Amino acid sequence: VKTSIEKVAETSKKIEYKVVPFGESYKVEISVPGEKCWFSVKVDGNVVYEGLMTKDMSKIFDVKDSITILMGYPPAVKITVDGEELPTVQTPSPVTINIHT
Repeated sequence: VKTSIEKVAETSKKIEYKVVPFGESYKVEISVPGEKCWFSVKVDGNVVYEGLMTKDMSKIFDVKDSITILMGYPPAVKITVDGEELPTVQTPSPVTINIHT
């Protein structure tokens, strides 16, 4: 049994996923294989990171309920939830991804 995730809504500015974690919490890794991207990341209601991530940087967040990721340049970004990669967002302007239980 592993964590399952499904897209529940999508607009040009916002994508929402519902996750059913295998366990008490789930891990979200944000990495930048592309050039760079500015982020604002909120976990369970608190801002935990704001700033620029450059090529090959990554951060891992432990999430109990929800994570909201605002990305300045989504095509540069890779996001995984408990090891499962989300599709890359191709929109070259700011997009918010909201993942919640």
